[in-house]
Amino acid sequence: MEVPDFPKEVYKLNSWFFEEVVYKFFPKIKVTKEDKKKHEQYVRNLKRIKLKENVSSYEDFLESLNIKLTFYKDDERFIPRLAQLTQKTNQFNLTTKRYTEKDIEKFINSKNYVVYALEYEDIFGNEGIIGESIVKIENDIAYIDTFLLSCRVIGRRVEYNFLNKILEDLKQKI
Repeated sequence: MEVPDFPKEVYKLNSWFFEEVVYKFFPKIKVTKEDKKKHEQYVRNLKRIKLKENVSSYEDFLESLNIKLTFYKDDERFIPRLAQLTQKTNQFNLTTKRYTEKDIEKFINSKNYVVYALEYEDIFGNEGIIGESIVKIENDIAYIDTFLLSCRVIGRRVEYNFLNKILEDLKQKI
């Protein structure tokens, strides 16, 4: 639990409240493109479940999905979604750090960080940005600050492909 210190000057109370309480502890999460397509995502997932029931093995299921992953690096177009993912992803979030849009923007514009985003698509449709990793680079050493994946794609081996792509990119950078 954090309890912010009140300002000594009473006249600063309003600005203090917004800057030190509201913006810091209650960041506004925007409605993203993925949010607007929730119903479609549920319908597509039902189709995946039916497909899974009609194939002989899990390997066949994965192969029949024809998964396409698109990797993005330091792409400012996804700042709202990336901030949202850090705020609400719990099941596959290795560090559970929570970031605002301003935080993500700072990481993207920093020489010491790389922000990766992962987009998922299969035969049933595009699920949008479902993965994120923030990597800090310090003295030619890369530290994973954040690595998370939406629960919508867990179990489809997406996390392995995402991590391998990040490692390939970092090998080029370091």
